[in-house]
Parts: sequence; C-alpha cells; structure tokens
Amino acid sequence: MPSGLTPEERREIRAQLERAFEKSVADALMEVFERIAERQAESALREDLRALYGIVQEMAAALRDLQRAVTQLVEAQARMEERVGRLEEAVTHLTEAQARMEERVGRLEEAVAQLIAAQARMEERVGRLEERTRHLEEIVAQLIEAQTRTQEELRALAASHAEAIKRLERLEQIVTQVVETQRQMLEEQVHMQRVMRQLAQQLGAISETLGADLEDMAYIVLRDVLQRELGWDVEPLERTWKKWDDEAEEINIFGRARDPRRPDEVIWIVGEAKYNLTVREVERFAQLVERARKHLKGEVFPVCFCRRARPEVEERVRELGLRLVYSYGRLL
Repeated sequence: MPSGLTPEERREIRAQLERAFEKSVADALMEVFERIAERQAESALREDLRALYGIVQEMAAALRDLQRAVTQLVEAQARMEERVGRLEEAVTHLTEAQARMEERVGRLEEAVAQLIAAQARMEERVGRLEERTRHLEEIVAQLIEAQTRTQEELRALAASHAEAIKRLERLEQIVTQVVETQRQMLEEQVHMQRVMRQLAQQLGAISETLGADLEDMAYIVLRDVLQRELGWDVEPLERTWKKWDDEAEEINIFGRARDPRRPDEVIWIVGEAKYNLTVREVERFAQLVERARKHLKGEVFPVCFCRRARPEVEERVRELGLRLVYSYGRLL
C-alpha cells in the first residue's frame, strides 16, 4: 500500500516537531500526520489501482497469446513445405490473434488513458494535500510561536516567583526582627511598669511626707498670718474628718478663730494645703467650702495654702471668693 509522505518529508516534519515539542508529543503528532496522508492518498488511488491492475492482467494474457501465436508461426514456417495446407489455417488463426491483439491494444490504450486521467486526479489531490500541508505547517509554526511565548512567559513567571520568594524571605526576616523588638519592648515595658510602681510607691510616701510637712507648716504660718493681717485669735489648726449629709469629708486645715471686734461670732477656718496648687484643686476645694457653709454655724473662712501657684490659679481663687496664703506668709 503506498504511503502519503516520502521519507524525506517524514524526516523534515519530525525534525520540526521535535524542535517545538517533547518527543512523546512529536511522535503522536507525526503518527497523526502520516495517517492523514495515507488516508488521503489511499482513498484517491484505490479505485484507479484496481482498474490498472485489471488492465495489466489483460495485457499479460494478450502477451501470452502473442507468444503462443509467434511460436505457432515459427513452427509453421519450419514446417512450411510439409504443412502448406495448414498455413492458411495458421494464418487465419494469426489474423484472428492479431485482431484480438489489436482489440486488446485498444483496450490497453483506453486503460492507459484512464490511468493518465487517474494520474491527473491524483496530482490534483496531491496539490490539495500540499495546500493542506502548507496550512498545517502554518498552524504548526503558530503552535511553535505560541510555545515560545509560553516558555518566555513561564521564564518571566519563574523570575517573578523567585523575586517574590526573596521578598517574602526579607519580610520574614523583618517580621522576626519586629517580633524580637516587640518582645524586648514588652520586657522593657514590664520592667518599666515595675519601676513605675516602685516610683509611685516612693512618690506616694514622699507626697505623704511632704503633705504632712506642708500641713504642719500651714498650721503655723496661717495662725501667724491671720493674727498679723486680720488680728484674729486662732485656735490650734488640724486635719480632721466631718460627716455631712451622711458623707465623710476630709479637711486638711480646720479650726476656729475669733475676731476681737466681734467676740460673739465664731469663725471657722476651712483650708486646703497643696504644694503646687492647680485650678482644678481650687474648684474642688470651692465645692467643699459650699458644703461646709451649709453645715457649720457661723462665718466660714476658706483659705488655700501652697508653696507655688500660677497667675491663673490666683485669678480663679479671687473669682471664687477664696483666700490664698503662700508658705512664706503672703496673703491674697
């Protein structure tokens, strides 16, 4: 059975496929191409070959008859003198054989004409096959180009993936450093909290000591200032608790005084001692003074005692109708 591709065509197509694909894929594509070519060639030639085969058989039979006739002619020529009588019969047979031969030659010419027509059809089909082959080559070229682009994209993707892995590794290092830094900061924070608690305890103790010292100073300075500036007789001052409206109130400075000019009136000294007096403390003290005035019979003398106070604190003291005494003896 004839094949649709020549050995040279097979080698060329296989070389192109192996350059573009893996060997297993190239073998599969080559097998498909050969089957397509064989089917196209076989379907085009099968009927023509059958006809040609019959004609060839007839020609072979005619040649055998011709050989027999020639043999008979030679034998007749050899026996011409003896067989003159049978010469006419032999010539007749020869004439008949010649006629049959001419008839067979005519059929042979007709068969040759059919073979030529079949050859023309085959050439036409081969032309179409070549056109399809060129189209297939274009498709294969496009596949090769697409494969090349895919490989380039894969290489670019691999490079991008490698870069992403490097960035991820750097990010992991940064995260590790951040975690370590946070751990150190947490340890430092715990240490600072412990230190701050210790400082708070120490400051509380110092504050209590300073507050006690400041209150002791206030008891002395206030008595002296009120006697000197206002002429009052001041009884000993102290820190005390008062229960007003079922609520306990702690008063830093509390005591009584009398004005010689008003001997029958009791003056209640209600004071607040702060080392560094603030506006907020002044306002809170003013609320305490209001509650004291509701529950104490007589005049309430509200006074703040401090070491330092900003100008806005002094202004707020005046606005609320309070008095201010500095630790060095100044009365506002």
